This record gives sequence, C-alpha cells and structure tokens, in this order.
Amino acid sequence: MVEAQRPIFDENKGRKSRYLITDNFLSAWLAAIARSVDYARIRPIDDAIKRADIALQTYEGKALEKMARLLTEEASRLGKGDLALTEAIRGFWNKSGNADIEIDLIAADNDAEVVRFGSCKRSAERFTKTELDKFRGHIDRFLTTRPGARFAGFDMQYALYSTEFDPQLRRYLEANGYLCLSISDFARILA
Repeated sequence: MVEAQRPIFDENKGRKSRYLITDNFLSAWLAAIARSVDYARIRPIDDAIKRADIALQTYEGKALEKMARLLTEEASRLGKGDLALTEAIRGFWNKSGNADIEIDLIAADNDAEVVRFGSCKRSAERFTKTELDKFRGHIDRFLTTRPGARFAGFDMQYALYSTEFDPQLRRYLEANGYLCLSISDFARILA
C-alpha cells in the first residue's frame, strides 16, 4: 500500500525518502475527493465539485509522472522506442542547502551513454519558456552533484511528457531540442 521512493542513485538512507500510496484509487481519494466530500457538508455542492476538480488535476499531474516512468520502462522491456534502459527509472530531488533540484524522470542507457531527463505536465501548454528554463536549471544543478557527475560525456536528452501536445506547440518544442512524448505517442510505440 505504501512505497518509499528514493531519488535515483541515492546511496545513503537519509531523509530524502518520499512515501506514496501505491493504489491509484485510494491515492486519488485521499488527495482530492475526501476533502471535497467533507467540504460539501458545509458548502454548496458546486463549490465542493470545483475544489475536487482542481485537486484532481494536481493529482493527475503526479499520476502522469508515474505513468511516464512505467511506459518508458515497458517500451524498453519490449525493445520498442528509442531508449534501451540499463537501470530503473526514477526522479531526483534535493532541497537541502542551496540545492534546489527536482527532476521528474531520469532514464539512462549506460551502454550507449545516453541519459534522458524528463519533465511531466498534465497540460502541455504549461511548458512555457520560464518552466523550460527552470527545468534546464534543475538539470544543470543535478549534473554538478556526485550522482550527476557520472553522466559527464553522455548524450543528454530533454524529454517533455504530457497527455497530448498541440501540433504547433510540439513543432516549437522539438525545434528547441525537446523530445515530446504524449500518451498517444506511447500507444503507438507500444502497439
């Protein structure tokens, strides 16, 4: 029911663990719906539904991160897609000291010396220039850490994951060096 997640390549058993409920329904209930049910007891139902909708959108973003990792692993396991993983995928975070690093997905093919850094957004329109600059800053800071130093000399890929990409936005992002992967893209890859 509960999973302890550690940042990728983290060796010590410090305080960086995040504990997550593994059951998707229970997790969504606790993250968004339960509070709104309680809220509906004291406020109009329309207000409670609006709150639940906003909370579910936030939860769906976190669920997309999990789905992107699982779909990337499945594509590699089946020998499909463009990345042959040599180790499990996880995110990386470090909020201690001056380090402000949060990367949703890091996937590596050590044999081909390729590392893919991923950012997940439920709505692709949220991949603004400001957000992309923050994403690249997180990667730059990660590469200065001990776990990140192992990727010196690797081919770096920057992937953006979303439910769907508008064709014009996709062209813009891809022209700027980003790999765009939607749920539909994974459906085609895994077909």
